[in-house]
Amino acid sequence: MVLSVNIADVYQDAPWHGKELLGRRVLVWRNEPEAEHLSIAALTEPVRYDHFTAPDDYGSRYAAVYLTDEVMESLGETVYIEVCLRVREGQNDGFIDRLIVDADRQYQVGNLYLLDITPLSDVRTAYETDSVNELNTQFCIIFFLLLNIFLGIIGTFWFRTQHRRVEIALRIALGSTRWGICGRLMGEGVFLLLVSAIPALVVAWNLGYAELVEVTRMPFTEGRFAITILGTFILIAGMIVIGIGYPARRAMSIEPAEALHEE
Repeated sequence: MVLSVNIADVYQDAPWHGKELLGRRVLVWRNEPEAEHLSIAALTEPVRYDHFTAPDDYGSRYAAVYLTDEVMESLGETVYIEVCLRVREGQNDGFIDRLIVDADRQYQVGNLYLLDITPLSDVRTAYETDSVNELNTQFCIIFFLLLNIFLGIIGTFWFRTQHRRVEIALRIALGSTRWGICGRLMGEGVFLLLVSAIPALVVAWNLGYAELVEVTRMPFTEGRFAITILGTFILIAGMIVIGIGYPARRAMSIEPAEALHEE
C-alpha cells in the first residue's frame, strides 16, 4: 500500500514515523475479523484535503490500498463506488466528451457502467461552498466592525483636535512650527494607543492561549499572535493619524489672532 509520510504522526507510541515507514510490513484490518500483512511500498507528501484545511490536519493523512476482487464484492452497493482519473497535462479539453463516447463500448463490465462524470474542479467548488459562504460572512462582519471602529476613532480624535484650536493657535503665536505641533499631536495619539494596547495584549493573549479563537485551520502560535497584534496596531495608528492630521492642518492654516478672537 501507499501511505502519506505523516500518517503515523497522530500516534505518539507508533514504532516508526516519517520515512522510517518505507518497506515495513504492517497488519491491516479491512474485513474484520480478518486481517492481513501488507508492505508499505511508497510514501507520499501530505496533501491538503481542501483550501480550508491545514496541511498537517488529519485530512492530509491517508492510506491507498489495492482493492482486490474480494474487497470489491464486499463493498455492496456499487453505485457509490467512485473512480478518479488524472488527465495528462494538455489533454483535459474535451476529455469528458471523448470518454462518454467510449463508455458504453469499452468501460462497461456486466451490469457495471459509468453513471456520471464530473470534473474535480466542480466537485471542489461544491464541497467548499459552505466554507466559502462562511468566509464571505466573516469578511462582511469584519468590514462592518472596521468601519465602525474607523468612524469612532477618527471622530474621537477629530473632535479632540478641533477642540484644541486655541491651543494650536497660541503655540504658533509663541513660535512653535506647524510640523512640530502636528508631530506633538500625533505623538500624543500614538502614546494613548500604546497605553491602551498593554491591557489589550494581555486579554488577547489569554483568549488565544485558551483557544477561544479559531485554531482548527491555523494553530495559535507566538508568530501568528505577533503578526496580528502588529497589523492591528498599524491599522489603528493609521486611523489616529487621519483623525488628527486633517483637523490639525485646518487649525494651523488659520491665523493665530483670528482663532484667539473667535474663542
